[in-house]
Amino acid sequence: MRRLCATSRGHIADDILHGNDAFVFEESQPNMARYSLDEFFTDEQIEEALNFETTTEVLLGDGDEQQNVKTPSATKKKGRKRKAEEVLESMLDVMTKIHDDTSDRLQMLSSRIGYDFDLRAKRVEISKMLDEIPLLPKKHRFLGLDILVKEPERFDLFCRVLYVDF
Repeated sequence: MRRLCATSRGHIADDILHGNDAFVFEESQPNMARYSLDEFFTDEQIEEALNFETTTEVLLGDGDEQQNVKTPSATKKKGRKRKAEEVLESMLDVMTKIHDDTSDRLQMLSSRIGYDFDLRAKRVEISKMLDEIPLLPKKHRFLGLDILVKEPERFDLFCRVLYVDF
């Protein structure tokens, strides 16, 4: 059996870690991948940014008055701004409609969940009331509860009659 000295073990470890196919990531160093603008922006967006609106002050005529003159790209940018604003407004309208629809559906779901919870509490209450009737056989209790569970209209009617009589 051959033993390796500490230095040869270190070289082997370095070869393994720093080989052609090996990657070493250190937590203290961020991933230094190179990105280009093309990965984040479209060609149109880059072109628009390069042709930004400029205003220059120019001396016109004989006087000492300065006037602001906009470059030709300014008119294009206004048209694009309007289009962008229209797109944003339509997106906002769609998002508002989605929000309203979602709110309505959540309201409906919460009311149904509340109704189901109330029904469960009433069923338990009625079951306890039927258990307290001394001469009622279990078979009749079960049949009564079965009818009330299967038909919510009868259950609601039964609950109303109970509260009116008592």
